[in-house]
Amino acid sequence: MLRVIRQLLTSDDVAAVKDAASNGRFADGMLSAGFLVADRKNNEELALGQTQRDEVVRMVLQRLWQNKQLQIIVRPRRILPPIVSRYQPGMRYGDHMDNVIMGGAQPFRVDCSITIFLNDPASYEGGELVINTAPGEQRIKLDPGDAVIYPTQYVHRVEEVTKGERLACVTWMESLVRDLGQREILYDLAIAAEHVHKMGADSEAFMTLEKARFNLLRMWAET
Repeated sequence: MLRVIRQLLTSDDVAAVKDAASNGRFADGMLSAGFLVADRKNNEELALGQTQRDEVVRMVLQRLWQNKQLQIIVRPRRILPPIVSRYQPGMRYGDHMDNVIMGGAQPFRVDCSITIFLNDPASYEGGELVINTAPGEQRIKLDPGDAVIYPTQYVHRVEEVTKGERLACVTWMESLVRDLGQREILYDLAIAAEHVHKMGADSEAFMTLEKARFNLLRMWAET
């Protein structure tokens, strides 16, 4: 289940992140890589302990928690502080899977990954996010502020940047609903209920859909 959210960050939000990146200090992305994928990761990440980074983290987390689409796609329980990653010419991140458990001293299960693109796709060459799904490879390169959410269980990579600079925010989420199939059912019901609501908010069909959706969420959610 890959889902794209358009304009998760506004143009002002994107400008603020890019300003923080231009004034901040970047560190080798290898520092946050697991030892099994360290040889495949070649990028940079906005370093910890900077005012610019802290402001970006607060703002992006707020946008994530407030976004209605993300709420019905993921049903997030926890969201990790986002990382601002930078790929310059020659940098890439080969095929890998994200860690199942993250969070350090407060560990949690990782169910969904999200990448928020920050640069105009025409401003750099390469740098596609490639996700290996059951139907085949999905190659993703979005406009500034747009985001893609995908199950963390997929093998994925970032293609080598050959020209320009790729800037993105990435983070990971634990869902209240562990099972991907169950999350998909809840998402479909939410979309169907929204359409039926537009045709008649007081209709029996709308209330029946909402009853089914809420009762399934009550059965499946882990709080």
